[in-house]
Amino acid sequence: MDVAGVLSRGQHDWVDGLGLAAGGLVSLRYDGDADGLTRTRRVLEEVLGRWEIRSAFDDVALVVTELVANAIQHALADRGWLTVGMRGTGVICAVTDPSTIPPVVRSPLPGEESGYGLRIVEQLSESWGHSLVADSGKAVWARIPVDVKCGNTR
Repeated sequence: MDVAGVLSRGQHDWVDGLGLAAGGLVSLRYDGDADGLTRTRRVLEEVLGRWEIRSAFDDVALVVTELVANAIQHALADRGWLTVGMRGTGVICAVTDPSTIPPVVRSPLPGEESGYGLRIVEQLSESWGHSLVADSGKAVWARIPVDVKCGNTR
């Protein structure tokens, strides 16, 4: 896979607001289908490997998968941008979608198979939230702490 061909420097206003412009940063256009999610995970694994935080892949990938799935399901996004950046001792993942409606943590009923996504994001992230994107919806973001020396999640 030609990772250089699918990665680009992030040039979004909300990126500066998250403090990512100064550190390592990659942006990837995601598609809302199974192939798009698979491709996103492969690129994410490559990027985290380059940043020498491979052992954090599972947590970061699960957070990204939940954020992208929420964008597809609740904001009806068939595509959008995923931006991943290093800031200090954390990986920040942000997913854009066309809706301005804030994400809401649900309390699923016992036995429900869906509705746990943002609860998972809360558990794996040090913090998470959303930022409005001028004239184009919002970016939902999460910060996953990592031990930079050995690349482990804390």
